[in-house]
Formats: sequence, C-alpha cells, structure tokens
Amino acid sequence: MGMQQRDIKVWVSRLSENARCEVHVRGGESPESYTVVVVEDVVEDLDCLSSMVENRITEASAVEVYVSSCGLKRVPSGVLALARLTRLDLSENQLTCLPLEIRNLFSLKVLNLSNNQLTCLPPEIRKLFSLTDLNLSNNQLTCLPLEIRELKKLKKLDLSGNNKLTGLPSGIGELKKLKNLKKLKKLDLSGCELSPEAVAEVKRLVPPGCKVDV
Repeated sequence: MGMQQRDIKVWVSRLSENARCEVHVRGGESPESYTVVVVEDVVEDLDCLSSMVENRITEASAVEVYVSSCGLKRVPSGVLALARLTRLDLSENQLTCLPLEIRNLFSLKVLNLSNNQLTCLPPEIRKLFSLTDLNLSNNQLTCLPLEIRELKKLKKLDLSGNNKLTGLPSGIGELKKLKNLKKLKKLDLSGCELSPEAVAEVKRLVPPGCKVDV
C-alpha cells in the first residue's frame, strides 16, 4: 500500500513587539510532523519557502500558504515557486502590485489579497485558470480588473471597499466579456464609486443567478 498523502499548510505569525516571525509548516509525506522556524526577515526568508517544503511535497499534495498581517511589500519568490499552491492568503499587508510571476500559480483556487494597497492587477492574472474565489476588497484599485474575464471557473469576486474604483477605462462595452464568467455566483462592488450606468451594465451582463452587491 502506498504512503498516505497529506496536504501541506504553511502559515506565518508575527512575534509581538519585534520584526521576527514564526513560519509554521505541517503536513506532507509525514503528516504527524510539525515544523516551526523563527525568521528575522519574513520576505527574505520566505524567498526560500519552496526549499523549506519541497521535501514534504508529494505527487498528490496540495499546498496552502497564509501570510497575513506581516508587513509584506512584495510577494516572496518562494511563494511564487509553489506550483501546487491551491490557497494563498496575503491579506492585510502592504502590497502595491503583483509580480508577473503570479502566472506560475496555475493550481491556485483561492486568492485573498484584501486590505493591501493594490492599484491594479497585471494581465498575467488571467493565467490562474483554477481560481474560484478572488478577494480584492479594501485596496486602491482605480479600474475594474478586466483580466479576470478569462477566469472561467471564478465563482466569487470581491471588489468591495475600493473607493477609488470610479470608472471603467476600457469602456463599458468591454464588460460584455463578463459573460465568459458563467460560474460567477457573487460580485461585490459595495463601497466602490462606479457610476449608476456602469453598475446597471454590470448587472445586465453578469451570468443569471449571480448576486451583485453595490
């Protein structure tokens, strides 16, 4: 009988009153094993994250990474190297942009980027073919990220709290491609500053049964 497979979970917690963080790793080929590493610089040390978990990854492993409230100003390269990453939480950091290498996370299903400082998304976001849940709430987006129109498995898109989202620079007509998102069940635009005309057009073009919050 083959070895029982386990998913791998990695999460980071900041130690009180200093810049150090604990990196917790659990799961993989030895599900009972549990590792805690104290790091001085969460960004630089997470650049080596893939090497920290590669000995645990099996053919059937899925990887989840949670790095919330750690003051990140960029996405660590070690996170972007995890091809089996299915869930990534980078909420409540200081990210202003996403790297082009985000396209490497083709297995990603859930991406939480809420409460950062993102102003836009790179076109490479469309490469996240497996994505079902995308949380972009409470950022500084200035336009609706039309690249998500290629994410045909997307079920939930949260754009709430982007109070700089005032228009659709590519033209409302481009939103016709929202029809590609046939599995979209919820679109949250609350707290945005879209014009009533834009909101009405969005509601008209989303798939039947999709709930739109404004």
